[in-house]
Amino acid sequence: MDPLVVALPNSGYVFRLSFEMGLNSDGSCNEEVKTVPDIKVDPDTSKPLLDQPAVQKVLELAKSL
Repeated sequence: MDPLVVALPNSGYVFRLSFEMGLNSDGSCNEEVKTVPDIKVDPDTSKPLLDQPAVQKVLELAKSL
């Protein structure tokens, strides 16, 4: 991918940055440590869809809204 080109509005300074590099709020590189989920569930997909742990968790969270 081509890098993103940004121009600062007040100074007109133009710089480039990569689409591929992202930093987390703690300053760590997202590409290195990946995105950590807020909620971890068993990724078992062998059960019928509505019985899968991830789907059950989504339904549980939706009820609490």
